Amino acid sequence: MKIDKTNRAVKNIVFGSINKVVTIFFPFIIRTIIIKYLGTEYVGLNSLFSAILNVLNFAELGIGSAIVFSMYKPIAKDDNATINALLKLYRKIYRVIGLIVLICGLTVMPFLPYLISGDHPADINLYVLYSIYLLNTVIGYFFFAYRSSLLSAYQRNDVSSNINTIVMTLIYICQIIVLALFKNYYVYIIFLPLSTLISNIYIAVVTKKMFPNIKEEGIVDKKSKGIIKKQVAGLINSKVCNIIQGSIDSICISAFWGLVTLGVYNNYYYIITAIQGFLTVFYNSIVAGIGNAIETESIEFNQKLFNKIYFIYAWLSGFCSACFLCLFQPFVSAWVGSENLLPMTVVICLVIQFYTGQINSVVILYKEAKGLWWEDKLRPLFVSLFNLVGTVISSRYLFLEGVVISTFLSQILISTPFSAHILYKYYFKDGEWKYYLKQLIYLLISAVSIALTYFICSLISLSNIWQIVFNFAVCLIVPNLIYLLLFFKTQEFKDVIELAKRYINNLRSKKQEK
Repeated sequence: MKIDKTNRAVKNIVFGSINKVVTIFFPFIIRTIIIKYLGTEYVGLNSLFSAILNVLNFAELGIGSAIVFSMYKPIAKDDNATINALLKLYRKIYRVIGLIVLICGLTVMPFLPYLISGDHPADINLYVLYSIYLLNTVIGYFFFAYRSSLLSAYQRNDVSSNINTIVMTLIYICQIIVLALFKNYYVYIIFLPLSTLISNIYIAVVTKKMFPNIKEEGIVDKKSKGIIKKQVAGLINSKVCNIIQGSIDSICISAFWGLVTLGVYNNYYYIITAIQGFLTVFYNSIVAGIGNAIETESIEFNQKLFNKIYFIYAWLSGFCSACFLCLFQPFVSAWVGSENLLPMTVVICLVIQFYTGQINSVVILYKEAKGLWWEDKLRPLFVSLFNLVGTVISSRYLFLEGVVISTFLSQILISTPFSAHILYKYYFKDGEWKYYLKQLIYLLISAVSIALTYFICSLISLSNIWQIVFNFAVCLIVPNLIYLLLFFKTQEFKDVIELAKRYINNLRSKKQEK
């Protein structure tokens, strides 16, 4: 079956974006209430426990990515028997993983006080609160989380987005109500595992209706198991890299500087994560379509598609980076007060980290869609070691700048060039140096546009709210105008416009048919 990649990708992006608006707006309100009525320490606790459990999720080993990749070919060939067997295998593995995570999570409990520098909220029992977070993590493995792989493989993330939007809206409203009435963190956090359970059951019911012929039955042949094992072996290092980059910073900040500093840092990181969430929607919405295109289209077609997507990502990354640099300080000051501001040097480091991470996302996307995890097995190991050592050393001797610098240096020096080399060596075969040149051009243009935008914003000093409005207007105009003037005659820009026109025409045709 050849998937209508453009139509499904746009659907996924639209509904995924709606979901992101919901999952950003409500948590923002909740976070504000927690900081105002309970304290920044509670935000720090949430960040710390989330980081610890992210480390424990190492047990997943990237099984989900390997299974979804393995479904691309049978989906393209309408081979339901193979899909059924893969789904059954996925269910079995996830239950084993859930048990491992539970045991490891309980083992970590005695060490919780050593991961917090200074005091924690007096009314909180660390072990009880941590147990609730652990329960939320384990529930997913035992209750139908594996069935979401069907939606990913068939490029129907719009369905999972809609389910998540409905469930989480109801849960968030309940959390806001209980926080306002009881101002009790335990009552608020108990909704976390409840939301996971409801979402997974909902997805299980919907996928059974959408794919009535897909059931957990059959046995995966030895050849397919061998391929999956090889992919998982290649994914292990990547999993370690993602865990270290996503968790070690929070754990080190908590251990060396305490929950308040971690809470302040995570106010900034929360905003970055929120924006990254929209880019992740785009990423998740097209990865299955790219996997299908790799199976059904030529290398030349896919290399042109890669250039289009890379151009979009470069533009979006530059624009978002300018917004972060110019809006962070006035926004955080208006939101939680000037006493919760980080030094501007930390903000600059966070912006660099965001840009260097996002600009490499398209290469990572294609490597995952092609399943080049085994070929890429050494890169995450080097990145992880560099980042881990750098973060631990800088956490002891420097402030937050050192923590962030170690992360983006690992991306610039190791992850970016290594990832591109693997993709071009094992798939595209040609054009690697053109990619590096293009990346350098995008970097220089982004740096100039970001610096110019910040300079213009710094010329006028206003009150926080009006400063936010003015700075956002400048960010909306300056970097986008620079990109437009420099790229409107390029082939990538013309291709993206043509892609948009084609989708609009498809929509009009479908409306006329109805």
